[in-house]
Amino acid sequence: MRSTVLLLLSTAVALLLASVALAASNVGYRDFSFAASGVGGAATPMMAQSKLWFNDGLWWGLLFDRSSEEYHIYRYDWAAHSWNDTGTLVDERNFSKADALWDGDHLYLVSAGPSSTNSAHSARVSRYSYNVATRSYALDAGFPVTVTNGGMKTIVLDKDTTGKLWVTYTQASQVYVNRSLDSHQKWGTPFVLPVKGTSVSPDDISAMVAFDSQIGVMWSNQVDSAMYFATHKDGDPDNVWQESRTAIQGPYYADDHINLKALQAGDSSGRVFAAIKTSLDDLPNPNPNAPQIMLLVLGQNGEWTSHVFGRVGDHHSRPIVMLDEEHRELYMFATAPTGGGTIHYKRTDLDNISFPSGMGTPYIQSATDTHIDDATSTKQNLRSATGLVVLASDSESKYYLHNAVDLDGGVPPPPPPMSCTILGTSADETISGTSGDDVICGGEGSDTIEGLGATTSSEAREGPTSSSAGLATTPSTADSEPTRPPIPPL
Repeated sequence: MRSTVLLLLSTAVALLLASVALAASNVGYRDFSFAASGVGGAATPMMAQSKLWFNDGLWWGLLFDRSSEEYHIYRYDWAAHSWNDTGTLVDERNFSKADALWDGDHLYLVSAGPSSTNSAHSARVSRYSYNVATRSYALDAGFPVTVTNGGMKTIVLDKDTTGKLWVTYTQASQVYVNRSLDSHQKWGTPFVLPVKGTSVSPDDISAMVAFDSQIGVMWSNQVDSAMYFATHKDGDPDNVWQESRTAIQGPYYADDHINLKALQAGDSSGRVFAAIKTSLDDLPNPNPNAPQIMLLVLGQNGEWTSHVFGRVGDHHSRPIVMLDEEHRELYMFATAPTGGGTIHYKRTDLDNISFPSGMGTPYIQSATDTHIDDATSTKQNLRSATGLVVLASDSESKYYLHNAVDLDGGVPPPPPPMSCTILGTSADETISGTSGDDVICGGEGSDTIEGLGATTSSEAREGPTSSSAGLATTPSTADSEPTRPPIPPL
């Protein structure tokens, strides 16, 4: 599907508008509708989950196909600023929400519905293999695997250095984990984390991150007014966990908003980075200068430090954090106002974290879609080759929106061309495609290429080629707009 371009600003204008009110401006790209019964208000929650990933020079995402009422894998076209459905099924349950992990070899997904008492909402783990030649994903044999009994508010997945998969979630006011056993198709029984602070409120959630040969779980505990963090060393018995540490604690300092990222072992700037929200805005007479959105950093010394991203008076909500190791920069995104509006961002030096005061700069904003919320991106850290893509959804208009920018002044390089799936000979011939997605390469003769209705592209090899009426090609990008200018420098 084609995206509708919302706004393109020159760098000079972007810098000027960053210092004035932007309520009437549009920033980013409007995608397509996800309106369907069962989907609910938004299609991109929860902030603890990641709906996007980067692989083979391309961004990919888990988006809702309205015609089938299923979640599919979509491929992002950077030049056209559009998300294109690959047709690969993620979950047929239109009420489900999923978390994605690309580990360089396989795509892992966990998806579940919200009802803890309904077995149809139970969490499923799926694994997909990637075909470089066709740029497509295929579900591996033996998947999906059901890993919980009933659904939950949110569930998050990660993988440790031994190859074991882990998930975490809250259910019945307890913090749970589960893990794969001798294969990814075989899972154990979920158990409550064997550490202190795991009796929580029904509103609390947990999140997970792999770091330093460990699995870390952070959860909110609004009963204790604390954010806790516990770790499991890779290779230890599954039920042996290091005692939980308090990342932050104080009256109304916990809320169900968590997003985690990690850096390579030994990085001096920190090990784990947590974007969180406090509940200080819930006080009867909240202090507008009290911290609302914070970044918590686990240092090499094992201690947590905190940095204020936004205050109660800014009305931010649902934050996520992204790390650019190559350029040593950190990005945080959050919605304002609470309940949906605009996705704002702030950027800071990774080695000297300090956020400017105020709302931040709009990253996704629309005069048409005025309840944009639930920013999501990838678990992976960023670099020049990836650029930065953030997806969000509007709970009222039921539309996806996104923005994509480069990180060092140039559009990320296009992915390498796909390998041929059907190759012609040196003779003059008619080469027919299949019902699948094909890359047909003509030989040295004068060839006629016939597609069969799927996504088909052709490449001339020496001799000329012509295409019949059956050929389906990817959309032309000749009339598409260039990418939005890069984010202004610090």
